[in-house]
Amino acid sequence: MRLWTLGAVAALALGAPATADPVTADPVVAAERAFAARHQEVPMKQAFQEFSAADGVAVTRDGVKNVKDFIATWPDANNPGFIQWWPTLAGIAQSGDLGFTTGPASFGGKRYSDYFTVWKKQPDGSWKWVIDQGTGPRPAAVAPTQNVAAVPVSTLPPMEAGAAWSDLQKTDGNLGRAFAVHPGTATYYAPEIRLLGYRPEPVDGIQAALPVLAGRARDLKTSMEGGGVSAAGDLGYTYGIASWSENGAAKTGPYLRVWQRRPQGWMVLVENVNPF
Repeated sequence: MRLWTLGAVAALALGAPATADPVTADPVVAAERAFAARHQEVPMKQAFQEFSAADGVAVTRDGVKNVKDFIATWPDANNPGFIQWWPTLAGIAQSGDLGFTTGPASFGGKRYSDYFTVWKKQPDGSWKWVIDQGTGPRPAAVAPTQNVAAVPVSTLPPMEAGAAWSDLQKTDGNLGRAFAVHPGTATYYAPEIRLLGYRPEPVDGIQAALPVLAGRARDLKTSMEGGGVSAAGDLGYTYGIASWSENGAAKTGPYLRVWQRRPQGWMVLVENVNPF
């Protein structure tokens, strides 16, 4: 009887449908925190090399560079803990292979800014970042926090990655042209958009973002250099060079956008446009 019972239980277990663990941004947040913690132990150059992906990129004044080659040009400074940073917003693809975080950064408690990082899951299961950008200085100190807001994971049916990437490239190009036609357009921005680089502090939410976008968008131009999408085709990123005028002076700098595919199309979740 006992053997029959065990066999029956096993059969029921095998026949029961498997329930997958829900996809959350926790692995991306954990990777960012591990990266930040590692820099408290080792110099910045070493930490950035260890956590960057082999195919990662840096958008520089001299064009797009392989990030590991770019980091190799940094001076060999003995500066563990030079920067402290912590995520306050994160997101991940429904396929669990692409994500992002953003939040404040502190330079020895004397200067503050914001960072924006895109993470990609590697074949060995680890997470490495593929692009990392920062902003200009914040005007005031920011206290570290463990609280991280997460963008809800997409529930749309997956889309073939090649088709999704093609669609995203077109959308990014259309957004660049839309600035000149209709400055501050909400068409491409998610209701919970976070803008970085436009103001000393992040601008959160579409209502706050629209007048800020309109102020810079009179002659803003963006030229995409690359990016990628998740295996599910629901989360993607684009990067390149932006140009605009500010107080009568011509400005150029890198831009980085993270997008989520929604019923109405691709929408920007986070955008950074910051002068070199």
